[in-house]
Amino acid sequence: MVTKVKPTYLGHTCKHLKLLDDNGAGGLWSLRLAVIWQEQCKRAIFSFRLAAIWQEQCKRPIFSLYLCARNRQSLCTTLSQIIVRNTEPMGPKNATESKGLLQTHELYKYLMENNVYPREPKPLKELRALTATYKWAVMGTAPDAGQLIEILLKLIGAKKTIEIGVFTGYSLLLTALAIPEDGKIVAIDVDRESYEIGLPVIKNAGVEHKIDFIESEGLPALDKLLEDPENEGSFDYAFVDADKINYINYHELVMKLLKVNGIVVYDNTLWFGTVAQPEDSVPEDYRRGRSATVAFNKALAADPRVDISTVPLGDGLTICRRLY
Repeated sequence: MVTKVKPTYLGHTCKHLKLLDDNGAGGLWSLRLAVIWQEQCKRAIFSFRLAAIWQEQCKRPIFSLYLCARNRQSLCTTLSQIIVRNTEPMGPKNATESKGLLQTHELYKYLMENNVYPREPKPLKELRALTATYKWAVMGTAPDAGQLIEILLKLIGAKKTIEIGVFTGYSLLLTALAIPEDGKIVAIDVDRESYEIGLPVIKNAGVEHKIDFIESEGLPALDKLLEDPENEGSFDYAFVDADKINYINYHELVMKLLKVNGIVVYDNTLWFGTVAQPEDSVPEDYRRGRSATVAFNKALAADPRVDISTVPLGDGLTICRRLY
């Protein structure tokens, strides 16, 4: 059982939180998005759609929509049953945790084990495992989102593609594996060090020759591409997973680079679910990204140049088809 105690509010943004059961051993929980209600004013600081439970005994992540007691045998139905400790950052603890918006761990596990992992190519499995050892592993593309991207690439017969934001290269590698042998990817990222983490896997997969990596911020690199008239309207596919503040600026440039009927996919368009939350209930560090994402989503919905569809895979994918 978990002792009933009054929740304690820690910090202005509640950025670092851990939920601890009454005996202090096991049941250590690190939450992705949690609702912390202040006893005095009953104001939501976060929304707890997804909570990641870290069991100390087995050192592996277990997920639950709700906050469960140790070994998930009993359910904490009120927030007065938890102690809030200011220790761990928000977000999944590693790249193998659910990044999606599915309602239960069991459903997400079923999807991954019966649909995604059996069809995930060996090089992608290797890169995902390698990325999981990196401190910013949560930034990697979710494999279920990657599976959809792979199908899109094959459906449109993509051959000339561009990627803005590479990280360790999971989405880059899946694109390189999906496009033809003579296909090309312009890959843009300011951080070569992260790219080189996954580069040995990319080389072993035999697809490095398809990749033109450009170490640069996104906007200057896109402007430079557009200096060549042959690049305008020539790309079949684009993937954007870079700084959210510039998504609307990337969109304008990508529209010039994409051919008519070309596809662009934007990642993180649900921004940890905060797009549906009041701004004052979102942690301070997430507000700028939330505001930019909300504005970007509204701009896409009003853009007559594209068809759009947002799917709740990973942290939200918005798929756009250029109409003219």
